[in-house]
Order: sequence, then structure tokens, then C-alpha cells
Amino acid sequence: MENFKNFLTHLLGKTDKHGNPYTKIDGKKYLINPTKNITMYGISAAPDGHPAYTRYGKYMKPQPTDATYTPWEIWFAWKPVTTLGGDKVWFKTIYKRQRTVKWTPPQFPPNAFDTTQYATWDQIVERELTRS
Repeated sequence: MENFKNFLTHLLGKTDKHGNPYTKIDGKKYLINPTKNITMYGISAAPDGHPAYTRYGKYMKPQPTDATYTPWEIWFAWKPVTTLGGDKVWFKTIYKRQRTVKWTPPQFPPNAFDTTQYATWDQIVERELTRS
């Protein structure tokens, strides 16, 4: 009987084929959150209305455990250094930046996650193009 009720409400245009209620805004169907009686995709903190920002928005804000990076600067590797790609480079012009983490867990020494990163121009471009 439940399947027939879902099918009937789907034919009437009030639910999707799985029985979830939705509303139409500008010709698009948006699921309704039955506990809050609001649309999941309609009103949100995100400009694109993604539901993850509505539900997890407070966790997606920058945290003190997030790493901050300085801009890449040109640097001459006069001693051997290891790049982000794992290559050993020396006597060559490469790029470097500082990575700092404001807060570290108590079991680690202060500034344990602060590092200097090195990369070639090709590695920087590849990282930027593959990042979503």
C-alpha cells in the first residue's frame, strides 16, 4: 500500500519517485527537509545553494589547524633540496614558500608542522591545474 501511495503522490507531482517531497522554484525541483520544512537546495549560505554549506557550513570555515602558505618566490637552490614531487634539485633556480600552522596539538612540539616547501615551475603549474 505504501508503494501505491508513493506512486500516486509522484503522479500528482508532489514527490519524487522515491516518495521524497519537493517544491518547484523557477521550474526546478528542490527536495524539502521534512524536519525543518525548508528546501535543502533553495536557501543556503553558499552562493550556489549546495546543501553541504547549509548542513556543515560552520565546519567549513577556516580553522586554526589549517595551514597557511606564503606566496611562491624565486629561489636559487645552492644546496640540495627535495621538491614537492620528490626530486632532488640543486644549483638550479626553483620556487619556495613557507607553510605554517597556527595551532598544533599538545602532543607535538610547537611549530612541528611549519615547513619550507620547494617546487619547480612545472610542479606548481601541475598542482594548480589538477586542484579542483
